[in-house]
Amino acid sequence: CTTSAGGEEELVGRVWTLESIEGFTSFPSDVATPTIRFAPDGLLSGNTGCNGGGAAYRIEGDNLLVIEPMTMTKRACANPEGNRLESAYVAAVQNAHSFRVTPTTLELLNESGEVLARFP
Repeated sequence: CTTSAGGEEELVGRVWTLESIEGFTSFPSDVATPTIRFAPDGLLSGNTGCNGGGAAYRIEGDNLLVIEPMTMTKRACANPEGNRLESAYVAAVQNAHSFRVTPTTLELLNESGEVLARFP
């Protein structure tokens, strides 16, 4: 696996679907799989499985990611596991310090370089 040199070109404009996130070996079947999209205009949008949201973002230096606080709709999931997945997703996005794009995946990384969430 190799990482792209700049990364921004591969990150932007694609809808990424969550594959893995800490605390979940599988996702609730009655909840939509979370997604994220980084638009060229500096706005990200996403679906947590229960709610939609977005935030401004910018890329600094070598794949450093700065994401402003997300605004979200406030619909509760019928399934409590959906609410827990949503909390994990929002925490991963808000705590992302950098990203890594390979030919097949996007990984959001914390300040220590550990994977918070993986999207194919």
